[in-house]
Amino acid sequence: MPAPKVFYRGSNPKLLHALRLNSGDALQVEQISESFSFQELAQMPDIGMLVLQHEPASSENFAPLSHWQRENPHVPVLVLTSDYTPETTKFLLRSGAKEVLPLSLNDAMVTACYETFLPGFRQKNVSKTVNQFKLNYFGLLEISLNGQKIEFNWQAKMLLGYLAYHAPKSLARDHLARVFWPEKHENQPESARRSLNVELNHIRKAIRQQTGLAQDPIVFEKNCYRLQLDQPLVSDVSIFKAFCQKILMLQREGQPLEDALFQQAIQTYSSNFLDDCPEDALNWVEVERQHLGGLFEQIADLYSARLFDQGEYYRASAVCHEILMHDQRMEVIHRRLMICYGKLGMCHKVEQQYRLLCQIMEREFQAKPSAETTRLYQQIKQDCSS
Repeated sequence: MPAPKVFYRGSNPKLLHALRLNSGDALQVEQISESFSFQELAQMPDIGMLVLQHEPASSENFAPLSHWQRENPHVPVLVLTSDYTPETTKFLLRSGAKEVLPLSLNDAMVTACYETFLPGFRQKNVSKTVNQFKLNYFGLLEISLNGQKIEFNWQAKMLLGYLAYHAPKSLARDHLARVFWPEKHENQPESARRSLNVELNHIRKAIRQQTGLAQDPIVFEKNCYRLQLDQPLVSDVSIFKAFCQKILMLQREGQPLEDALFQQAIQTYSSNFLDDCPEDALNWVEVERQHLGGLFEQIADLYSARLFDQGEYYRASAVCHEILMHDQRMEVIHRRLMICYGKLGMCHKVEQQYRLLCQIMEREFQAKPSAETTRLYQQIKQDCSS
């Protein structure tokens, strides 16, 4: 008998990831397009649960839900909304939702929903969550095991984050000592190795005490350390890279690209890589931070250009702003933003953006905007005044 399917209609990558992570092998979680109709759903086999993302602007899309629910009373419908107010909750329940919850659903809540609405799920799933490490690298580093966040001191947390980032690869003991204690390793290599042992012991103790896990997840063999886990690691960086790789592959092959794919990639890149690590603390962090930041800018620039070419100037300007939040020095994005404002008739915004760019160029490079940017600014001003 095939596993029941959970269909998710929405565009939140973290939610999709949580639905899949907590399903184990007991369920199949598939994402469907936001334009997917309830009539099309009626043709899908083995539906165990329907999860719908609700935004205030999409309320009209829920009108057919009550009819569909009457035709399929055995399928629980879970609605996750960004407008978790009594009025909206009542509206969604009247529309046919079995349960209405806030969009910021965590792993424990996802599991609880599966157990509540899908009989027998717990028995199928309980053995599948052993040693499931999840790491969030964008912003502050967070590490959790089986949905439970683990607290470490800063050095131990960064060390485990480094081991996980390179998993399942084994890393030499001297390599780790050199990365985390470079000066000590150069002058007193044995002291650096002792420091490494101290932090590894702290990691083991913290995991054991806070999660009750008896098995040591860090294996030492042939003078190397590696993580030994029952399941693959999951991280926001791996999800972001997967979205980016898919976008670039589809672009190379000339295949159609959906806006949702760009939005998922941009939303997953919620902040800079390891914001709780100072720039001069660990060299590898700065290298990855620049690499991932460059990848984000490439994808976001591609998306803003695509929206601009489609005449979606409001949306293109929003994506440009998101890029500049990560790096204000990208002159090409300032230019595209000025053109968007010009197309929208916001002449005062064009001037504000140009002045902001002048300030940034002076502060960062002790220079002025390029001649191309200045000519563009003057041309847009002229067009606005004519």
